Amino acid sequence: MLWAFRRAVDRGDKFADYRQLDSLQEYVLISQDRVNVEVFRRSESGQWVLYPYGEGEEVYLSSVDYRCAIADLYEDVSFDALESMNGDCAEN
Repeated sequence: MLWAFRRAVDRGDKFADYRQLDSLQEYVLISQDRVNVEVFRRSESGQWVLYPYGEGEEVYLSSVDYRCAIADLYEDVSFDALESMNGDCAEN
């Protein structure tokens, strides 16, 4: 499935490229098939640390001092519709 491939690229090659940018402080991945947000944040020592967020939690982006409920990010998202679309893609 294309979305699974894109997710692997976003977590792998693309993130590896972005990590080379000195100005990048956070890298955010928002799942399209379940309530899940992963924030990779550069520590003061330069190490990348994963901050996972799930249902009912508040997402925090320290680089811009922004907080929001994870539910706000998924407002109007229907996972049933996404599953239906993914099923159609797998069959074709």
